Amino acid sequence: MDQPTRKSEAMPEAKPEGKMEVKTDGRRSRRLPTRIQVRWLRRSGSTEVVATDINRDGLFLCTKENVPPGALLQIALELPDGPLSMFVTARFIGQTQSGRGIGVEIHLVSPPDYRRFLTYYASLMKDELKRSVVVNG
Repeated sequence: MDQPTRKSEAMPEAKPEGKMEVKTDGRRSRRLPTRIQVRWLRRSGSTEVVATDINRDGLFLCTKENVPPGALLQIALELPDGPLSMFVTARFIGQTQSGRGIGVEIHLVSPPDYRRFLTYYASLMKDELKRSVVVNG
């Protein structure tokens, strides 16, 4: 059985087919819009939030809740192929174009779940490439 792996350890990368110029806003990978239901597991119970964008290394959780930068959160994403659990670290808390929320970086996830996350991310990238070809084609 695969042991949980820190995101910073070597993991496979999602590489979409085709090439296009991407703007990453200083991030390691492009941020893509999405709407994923997320259950934030807390001592006081779970809180339902929505992830409004993701990249290969993290996601943005829309919520009015506050946490200190560096806080460790346990979350479960509702991906199309089923739930995916991971621990994430709060990197940004505040207002964005997506609304108020918490920008998180993946901290700890099992290798099979990270591969599922990357597969989902790659599917969003592929959809983005198709839209770009239709618009620019």
